[in-house]
Amino acid sequence: MDNTLVMVFSDNGASAEGGQQGSFNEHRFTAHVRESVAENLDHYDDWGGFSTYNHYSWAWAWAGNTPHKLWKRYTWLGGTRTPLIVHWGGRVARPGQVRTQFAHAVDLMPTIMAAAGLDVPDTVDGVAQQAVDGVSLLAALENPGAPELHHTQYFEMMGSRSIYHEGWKATTNHIAAGVLDEEELAVGSRDFDEDRWELYDLSVDFSEATDRAGDEPERLHRMTALWTSEAERNHVLPISDGLADRFGGFIPPAWPAGPSRVYLPGGGAVNDESLPLLWGGFRLSADVETGPEAAEGVVLALGDWFGGYALYVVAGAPRFTFARAVDALELAAPSPLPAGRHELGVFYEVGAGGGPGRMVLLVGPDAVHEIAVEGPLPLAMQHGGAGLRLGYDTGFPVSSSYAPPAPFTGTVHQVRIDAPGSLQPHPVDEVRAALHAD
Repeated sequence: MDNTLVMVFSDNGASAEGGQQGSFNEHRFTAHVRESVAENLDHYDDWGGFSTYNHYSWAWAWAGNTPHKLWKRYTWLGGTRTPLIVHWGGRVARPGQVRTQFAHAVDLMPTIMAAAGLDVPDTVDGVAQQAVDGVSLLAALENPGAPELHHTQYFEMMGSRSIYHEGWKATTNHIAAGVLDEEELAVGSRDFDEDRWELYDLSVDFSEATDRAGDEPERLHRMTALWTSEAERNHVLPISDGLADRFGGFIPPAWPAGPSRVYLPGGGAVNDESLPLLWGGFRLSADVETGPEAAEGVVLALGDWFGGYALYVVAGAPRFTFARAVDALELAAPSPLPAGRHELGVFYEVGAGGGPGRMVLLVGPDAVHEIAVEGPLPLAMQHGGAGLRLGYDTGFPVSSSYAPPAPFTGTVHQVRIDAPGSLQPHPVDEVRAALHAD
């Protein structure tokens, strides 16, 4: 440890996705589901256990971020200011003393390079490299009173914008869309044209408590112009403020799965990016073989009971569960499979004109169970992704009808996913096109 540079930090301020009531399943906020005390109390005995994916109410986010304003997803200091703890044996002057120089996450890599005695290269193998923003923090480590070197930093998150420059910070009062309670209750602007910039002198105002915009109109004008130039330089524009809209800014996979894929057993979990998207309609089929004893176990599974889907067999009878944030769609065959080779399938089509869709469980060509599906399927199953597993499950199950790993007692020969609905205009593509339209 005496010769090791250690830097410990977190990613953002406390999180308020639980809204004013809290949530027993955090995925519900992305589905725009309203929380209630009654539903939370229904899960009270499981709160914090493995059958809930709970999130505290936003009162705890306020407490966690005190004295700063707001929380994660906003560019007030409550969403961006976090501790940075540095240890480097014998190299940090006056250990334990707090430094006040402004620093940002982009400073960490230049600090490491400088500590290793390396320059950030302009080219690698003849290829010009993107310029690195950020500065080394070594001067502040070696001298708590060293001059500040990181003078300017823009922030943007779901329409919330701010700019730091030489001790001052300007921040908009913009409230993002996508979190139900914030849409209805948070104080601020919902229209970019009506946003108000506030101005703070952080050298004397640690918590952004005193708005100086009225006292310093010229400085505020320079700060907002600086934000625009920094946003243009960093390819931030155009901006959007919706939770779902921000998918439009994501970099898509280099080799998208497309509308059809075949998967074979024997490997590890298949990453979500390698799976066709199911939201617009799909047909999932599994080529399986069962013996004389009633089959049991998981044919395929992705995600878990907080969000995911699984095709599995209980006492010989096929079942399919699609767990959404708001409910679990269940299909079950009325009778067990005989010994032999079978094609098990699930078919889903979107409802016409916004009406309910239909989901069907098939054994061979025969439909054995059908349900109506109100509302859409999610674009993504899980916040972090869990991967597709064939012939077994891991972690939490998609349904309480089986307990992982629940290996399939028959044989899974292959699984095929056809999602022609993914060829329709994708919501993400529509958002991206709208944002970049002339």
